[in-house]
Amino acid sequence: MNLKRAVVIPTYWSRKGGEWRDGDLVFDHPTPLDEKGTLQRCLESLNKLEGSFDLVVIAVSTHPDIQESLEIKLNDLLNSLDLHYTVIPIFPSTIREIHKRLGDETVKEVLNLNGYSQVRNGCILIPLILGFDAFILLDDDEVVLDKDFLSLVTEYLGELFTDREIIAKAGIYIQPHGSPFFKDKEATWRFFLNGKKAMNEAFKIIELGNRIVDTPFAFGGNMVISKKVIEEGISFDPYIPRGEDIDFLVNVKVEGYAFVLDTALRILHLPPKSRNPDWIKLRQDASRLLYMRCKMNLLKNLNVKCGITPKDLEPYPGSFLNWTLRPRIFLTSILLAIDYALRLKFDDSREALSNIKLLFKNYSILVSKYLLFKEKWKETTLKLINSPDLADILLKNIVDAEPRRQ
Repeated sequence: MNLKRAVVIPTYWSRKGGEWRDGDLVFDHPTPLDEKGTLQRCLESLNKLEGSFDLVVIAVSTHPDIQESLEIKLNDLLNSLDLHYTVIPIFPSTIREIHKRLGDETVKEVLNLNGYSQVRNGCILIPLILGFDAFILLDDDEVVLDKDFLSLVTEYLGELFTDREIIAKAGIYIQPHGSPFFKDKEATWRFFLNGKKAMNEAFKIIELGNRIVDTPFAFGGNMVISKKVIEEGISFDPYIPRGEDIDFLVNVKVEGYAFVLDTALRILHLPPKSRNPDWIKLRQDASRLLYMRCKMNLLKNLNVKCGITPKDLEPYPGSFLNWTLRPRIFLTSILLAIDYALRLKFDDSREALSNIKLLFKNYSILVSKYLLFKEKWKETTLKLINSPDLADILLKNIVDAEPRRQ
């Protein structure tokens, strides 16, 4: 399939020294503004790719206070590198200019950078406005391994898989030790919510020998999405705090389309160590799973084209989406609180215990908000695609590769 391809990479940045203040957005491992980070390594690895593409880099900050400094830093970086492709940087100021141009509160709700799902929605909406047909989502802590990566990305898009059209697919992560499987074990306090063990079970489908397989999981940092996703009104869910990639897989499947795993599509994943405390990670995991379980239960009672159950997503994340989820979260919160207390970290211990409150939250309210968001997404994306001059705003900071080729 001859599609105009855009590689899209969000890059996350935090305050100098990795400082986190109340009110800052929470991402796994944003690069402190005074550090080099992983972006340059990722961008330089793309030089080996065969075939034409443009790169869209979306700059995401944990707080507005650092946005101006981030824009200066990334502009300097991009103009200093010898890259063999065109780069289209998108800054928070770019998004604000679009908001100002359109003057629509719904546009602000649909297009912003205030969380993982919102960023991912930008990763598909921005290149569509620019006229691209297929969006290759990577992350800035990755390295491309294969020079023919681009020749693989659009293969099978638009074809049928189990009588459903493939409109999105994911590739695999190769871990730093050279295997897709996690080598290190989870902490003891995660005994009842052992994600790595369940994910390793799910990864066994990679070894089946088939190039294209049905999958219960997906990696947002190695994902290929057709523009038909937006045309069909499908989006990432802004009400899920993390795990937006697997939740998106569900959003695609319930609409009657295929989301598959392409085992030939490999990326080397080299994540830096997360600075977030364990109680925040547990809080986000618990919120994500509780919300996803509620959403799936409600969607199967609505007029969706194809209901999805936890069993369809086993062994990961489906094994955590059944009736055992609440006791798992309760026991894991207790174990983490004890772990902190034994290390005399009593404030952290209290935060771990407070995660139990999540068990009493009414997630159906958020699901209702998501269903309203879906309608806004359909209407607003059409407005954005058909708005004149938006491409000029998005291309304002373009870094063209041509001068470097001379």
